[in-house]
Amino acid sequence: ALLEYNKRHPSFKTMIITDSEAKILHSSPAELMKNINSQNEIDDVSDRDYFQKAINSSETYVSPAFVGRGFGNHLIAAISVGIPSTDFSLNNLGVLEGSFILTSLNEVKTILNNIDPSVDAVLLDQKDQVLMASEQLNLIPLELLKFSKGVDTFYQHDLVSIKHENGGLGKEVYYFGESEFEWGWKLITLQNEAKFADVIENILIIFAVSIVLVVLVSKILAYVIAHSWSYHMRRLNQLIERGDEFDRQYAEFEENDQLPEEIRNLYQEIKQSRLVIIKMNHELQNTVAKRTESLQKVNTKLNIMAREDALTKLNNRRVFNERLNEIWVECQAELKPMSMLVIDIDFFKNVNDSFGHPVGDEVLVQLAEQLSDFDGDNVKCIARLGGEEFCLLLKGSEHHKVIDLAEKIRKHIEDFEFHVGSDKTIHITISIGVASINTTKFTSSKLYQLADHALYQSKHSGRNQVNDYNLDE
Repeated sequence: ALLEYNKRHPSFKTMIITDSEAKILHSSPAELMKNINSQNEIDDVSDRDYFQKAINSSETYVSPAFVGRGFGNHLIAAISVGIPSTDFSLNNLGVLEGSFILTSLNEVKTILNNIDPSVDAVLLDQKDQVLMASEQLNLIPLELLKFSKGVDTFYQHDLVSIKHENGGLGKEVYYFGESEFEWGWKLITLQNEAKFADVIENILIIFAVSIVLVVLVSKILAYVIAHSWSYHMRRLNQLIERGDEFDRQYAEFEENDQLPEEIRNLYQEIKQSRLVIIKMNHELQNTVAKRTESLQKVNTKLNIMAREDALTKLNNRRVFNERLNEIWVECQAELKPMSMLVIDIDFFKNVNDSFGHPVGDEVLVQLAEQLSDFDGDNVKCIARLGGEEFCLLLKGSEHHKVIDLAEKIRKHIEDFEFHVGSDKTIHITISIGVASINTTKFTSSKLYQLADHALYQSKHSGRNQVNDYNLDE
């Protein structure tokens, strides 16, 4: 099974399974285990982080990136998870670990390079080492990325510059945004501030030069022109100083036949310059507003990507973990029971082997749509945990009603026709594990453990059935 999985997912350079004492039992490729035995190398990995972090945990551990021995120039990360026992004990039976080649994530690299013309992005590990970044940033993989803070705030955004390992400080200044994934990696978005700064600087220069020129010309004319011009020149100077009212119509300049031609022309030039400056300010404000809206849209897309299952559009494992703890806290405060349904497709591998993985993916999408129809008042979360496994979280339902709902779902899926082509349908069945707990006595982890064990019983008792545990007392 390990070799077959590694064959379908070649992005894992190697994979191993250990027992609870950190002894390697199996490997993929198989030559890895043979080399260890033939060369009398140590097959104990108890000192490795991926074993220590996963052996007593139900969470998936993802290590910082590194270039490992025997992997050439491949940038990799160790991904491990504990193999849970089938009884009620909290101790795992062992650890499953894979060395994932990060350079195989071409889709992520494409996204980083094409988020938005004005936005660059960097993917960092737990040590703030660069995993991959937009090409225009010219960052080196495994480079320790640091930022130097510039101006405190600008349009309510922090401004930073990139500080390289050699001590050099990047010339560009960016708006900074950060999103953290559940396993500790971070996505940094950087929007170049230079374009906005250039526009503002040019506008300010033009405005300042215009005002200075107007004031100088008005003062020179006031001294040179005869006494009859003095009043109008003083009036012009007052209008310049009160720029907020200068776009009004003034009869003394617009309709005065006695006004010297030079003063009338000067008045018109100043008025037009003022209108041009106002127009440029409006355009600048519109440009800033559009850029801000674009950045908000990009951030929204990234948030959705981080929380939504890409295939079924249901909640992903990260949202499931958040909602599991949130609903448990609500139930505990309101003295209500909490229930969980863990659903697994029976013999799903046969579907993939018989019809191909695209058909298997379509079956998962259709199953997600059918499960969404059961989203009622007490169902607070429907999520895909991974592969063909789904989960429903319920708040405040009596245990016998939860079992009735599980049986209703099982029967509905058994009767439903899944379309696998323009004129072909198939039937599948599902196994369901149900658990309910008293939230004042048990933790959310206990609820998941019970539901998973109930699913195990359904699988090993013939499949296409519902088994349950009830600790709601």
